[in-house]
Amino acid sequence: MYGFWVRDFRQDERGGVAIMFGLIVIVLAMFSGLAIDYSRLILAKRTLQDCADAAALAAGRTLVNGSSSAEADAIIVGKAYFADNGRQLSKAGTDAPIPDVFPDKNTNTVVVQAQGTVPLTFMALGGYSSITIPVSSTVTFDNKDIEVGMALDITGSMDQYPPGGGPKKIDGLKIAFKKFVETLVPSTPQATHLVRVGVAPFSASVNLGAYAKDASNSLSKDGCVTERSVASYDDKSPVNGGYFDVAADGVKNIDPTEGGVGSARYFCPGPTIMPLTSDRQSLIDAVNNFSPGGYTAGHLGVQWGWNLISPDFGSFWGGTSQPASYSLTLGSKPKLLKAMILMTDGIFNTAYHDDIARKQALAMCTAMKNKGVLVFTIGFGLANTGLEAVAKQTLRDCATLGPQFFADASSTNDLDAALQQFATVLGKLRISQ
Repeated sequence: MYGFWVRDFRQDERGGVAIMFGLIVIVLAMFSGLAIDYSRLILAKRTLQDCADAAALAAGRTLVNGSSSAEADAIIVGKAYFADNGRQLSKAGTDAPIPDVFPDKNTNTVVVQAQGTVPLTFMALGGYSSITIPVSSTVTFDNKDIEVGMALDITGSMDQYPPGGGPKKIDGLKIAFKKFVETLVPSTPQATHLVRVGVAPFSASVNLGAYAKDASNSLSKDGCVTERSVASYDDKSPVNGGYFDVAADGVKNIDPTEGGVGSARYFCPGPTIMPLTSDRQSLIDAVNNFSPGGYTAGHLGVQWGWNLISPDFGSFWGGTSQPASYSLTLGSKPKLLKAMILMTDGIFNTAYHDDIARKQALAMCTAMKNKGVLVFTIGFGLANTGLEAVAKQTLRDCATLGPQFFADASSTNDLDAALQQFATVLGKLRISQ
């Protein structure tokens, strides 16, 4: 009888199931706790790295655009940017440390280092209450001269609100342009790093102000010009490539894109062109005086955005606004970057002879890129259907190949982000590690 009892006890597995289940629950709890701590560490690491990268880029822009105290200024800016972006760190489960910022003008680099502390939950049971995560970001930059011609849409639709939010488009442009100029153009002009920007506001024509006389062979009475009298998709000066038509030529719209063929769409905007300058405040003041009106002859914006940086227009602009030679943009280590930025919120719908506005613009963009000019484009508040989708594709085709050269901006914040991205590309700031 006793032997049977012992044998039955050995074969009875009902209690073993409970023990096994208890062990599995403990193991699962351990893995769940480890997963929670691990996820927190990954999020904190990524957020810390993003803060370090943003701080390094901001400090790098300050270093390349600053004065004799640029290194000291870069440290201040880098720490400020880290602190501003560090507000996200508490959401990521870590503290907001004060980073170390090491700018070096001799090597054209900025290094940002920081350490964040992440409290642990489950691993604290094993004696690990927190873990310190170190991050580092190194930014390098090229100290080249820069020339930028900006073709900015000031048509009537710029008086509307963008679909993605923000103030009226024209006011959003003023806000974003100011930040762009403050990012790209040094506060004090430097002989060793000359950054100049020119602005060509456009609608149904371009107002050249005092330069209209030389562009039109003294025929312009209102300061505005349209297309060349002889079809030409190049950057030759009026003397070498032909003068530009004016209102007295009886210009009528020939572009059927949005109808209105044969109508008098000509309009002379008030804001005038501004040749290349390194004067930050003058550029900001000029754009702050923009007022919208007229239809969209986008190819005229492309033409004069290009003319602003064309060496063939050297004597036309004169003085310190003369563009440098294309030869300086060549070679493995060019001394100069030339760029044209086109921003528009509309469908190219107005032209006066030769071909429709969209095709003329694309022909000039191609010719410009063939000469080594970087072309950036922004579609501001354009939809993805109908003629607006065609306009957006035109901007993509016009831009230099690569995602960093075209921006689809639906809001003022998007426009600001696009111009900041362009400034970073132009300044050749890049995260090297």
